Amino acid sequence: MLKDEPEADTTENLVYIYMCFCSNLFPVFEAASLKLQSLSTCATELYDIVECLSSKLKQRVNDRIFGFETKKCIQKLPVLQQQSVSTNFTEALSAAIQYLKKWFDFGPNNPLHVIKCLGLQDAELKFNDISLCVETLKLSEKINVDSLYDEVCIVKTLLHNSPPKQQNSVAERW
Repeated sequence: MLKDEPEADTTENLVYIYMCFCSNLFPVFEAASLKLQSLSTCATELYDIVECLSSKLKQRVNDRIFGFETKKCIQKLPVLQQQSVSTNFTEALSAAIQYLKKWFDFGPNNPLHVIKCLGLQDAELKFNDISLCVETLKLSEKINVDSLYDEVCIVKTLLHNSPPKQQNSVAERW
């Protein structure tokens, strides 16, 4: 706990504040990591998991949110130290975001982005999305795209007539 006495060891207080920051941030990474490691996670979900992690980190930077306990402790510091600590936390979050950008393509041409539609998360399955999957995965010579259109129409009808299954796994939705 942060010491309020003027003679309190500043280093000890800063260590506590940094630990609070880590304590608030690690569950965000852990949740994404556990989803990525789950045996029930499909390739169609990977893009959204990493994008969600990146969005959470960006939101924390934009809102300058480092955790409630962290905020309370920072407010007890002198103004210059508050700014320094907040800058360090913002830089740490920004470094994590940059790391994700370095190793993960968030663009629409990422194959994981293209195959998202196969997870049936969207309200409507679109043939153009499925066709793009076939092209991206270089399956055009192995799949009859004209027949695929008919199959997509059947799946769309089935999806339209069945109750929403957003909470089910990808395998259960199919």
